[in-house]
Amino acid sequence: MVPPVPPAFNEDPDGSYWITIISFNPTKKMTLVGKLSETDRSIDIEKGSNPAGPSFRKVIELDDSGLVASGFTGDSNKYFSDTVEWWNKTTENYDKVYYDPNDSTWKDWDGTETAKHIEPGEGFWVVVQSWNQGITWTVPKPY
Repeated sequence: MVPPVPPAFNEDPDGSYWITIISFNPTKKMTLVGKLSETDRSIDIEKGSNPAGPSFRKVIELDDSGLVASGFTGDSNKYFSDTVEWWNKTTENYDKVYYDPNDSTWKDWDGTETAKHIEPGEGFWVVVQSWNQGITWTVPKPY
């Protein structure tokens, strides 16, 4: 086994990075090495699409993510709500969820309660509508 190569850049533990592998190249496996978070994380979320992926080693349920407490704007009408979006390789579309404050639930785009959660090492997008304010997302340490 080849030991991991240190990155050629300094990673911001609260930053996110988009890595593109050109479609005609074979699948690549990438290992990133770093320290695990020992405190809550603070991530600036601006208007528009923001790549995200907190650096914790445990699954985070959306209810426990701190998004709503940090000012994420939900609405019973999905088109007025900020969203969280994951790329679905199978459908080649985004799986979108939104927060409905009327019944305090996270919902899939079809309006049913979602089973989605934040997986360790999984990237996603937090999309803030243009008429809403950006937020500082405080992600509570899950352990």
